[in-house]
Amino acid sequence: MNYALGVTGYPGSGKSIVTKIADSVGFKTVSMGDQIRRRTREDWGDRLQQAKYGKSDEIPSDVYGEYATEMRDIHGRGIVSKWCKEEIMNSDGPVFIDGMRSPEERESFEEYVDVDVLFIHAPASLRYNWIKNRARDNEETFTFESFINRDKRENKWGLNELIQNSDFTIHNCGDETEFELNVISELKSLYESHS
Repeated sequence: MNYALGVTGYPGSGKSIVTKIADSVGFKTVSMGDQIRRRTREDWGDRLQQAKYGKSDEIPSDVYGEYATEMRDIHGRGIVSKWCKEEIMNSDGPVFIDGMRSPEERESFEEYVDVDVLFIHAPASLRYNWIKNRARDNEETFTFESFINRDKRENKWGLNELIQNSDFTIHNCGDETEFELNVISELKSLYESHS
């Protein structure tokens, strides 16, 4: 059975940096968020366009989040992992899964791959500023209330439960170079031990 390392953490914690490092170390990277974004564009394209161009009260990340919530409500909290199965099964080496959000997703992956979970921890005050500064999906207009609501939404998906049972934790508390060096060290070790 192949090996996968799933990364989890609250929005803005640094998961995308970790994913880039995983790719450079040699992992095949699979993005759960890409699956959600693609399916949102297919199913809710008009609503997404309105949010993108300021023709609604939503920003695109709200639309993606609501779509993800609705799909989990209809199909169960493990649905996004099922959308990733083919991509993971087609890999012949260690896989890095970006964006795990629930114990049910982990259980779904564990049906066909050995999984560890890496939690990226960053304080809320830093994450809020990082989200606004990255200016993705119109997030520069993000309010602190929206930020708190996003964390609550992800907890409803099971994020806090998954974090409690993660296998590894790396703290991202401000020094970007130190954070990246810690990530490189951890990921190289895991990649080499499962190649």
